[in-house]
Amino acid sequence: MTPDRRSFLAAGGATVAGMLTGEFARADDSVAKAFIDNHVSKIRPLEIAGNRAWWDANISGKDEDFKKKEDAQNKIDAALAEKGPFETIKALKKEKDAGTITDRLVARQVELLYLQYLEKQVEPSLLKKLTNKSNAV
Repeated sequence: MTPDRRSFLAAGGATVAGMLTGEFARADDSVAKAFIDNHVSKIRPLEIAGNRAWWDANISGKDEDFKKKEDAQNKIDAALAEKGPFETIKALKKEKDAGTITDRLVARQVELLYLQYLEKQVEPSLLKKLTNKSNAV
């Protein structure tokens, strides 16, 4: 990794999407790892809250707990539906498919995250309707 890229990653001031344009047009393992780390820090708290809400709703059976579960899932869906991160993971997947990302674990994580983001690339109101219906069941 070049010193410029190292300092860019260490600075943390720019987005991962910016790393895939201009000077950083080709992804490597460090760019993918930066995206994965950013994803985990953003999504992990939402998933923990969602899982706790799921547990509470299924244990209590209360409507208000199911509403909390639905709200938590809607937050996760909204985060995964964002266009910017999806464009970044789509570019990373292309790089993975081209063999630029050499770490097999990172490549697998890119593949799984791409699929996770891809399924949420629909109208936000549709995602909310799907969550609502699944809670009703």
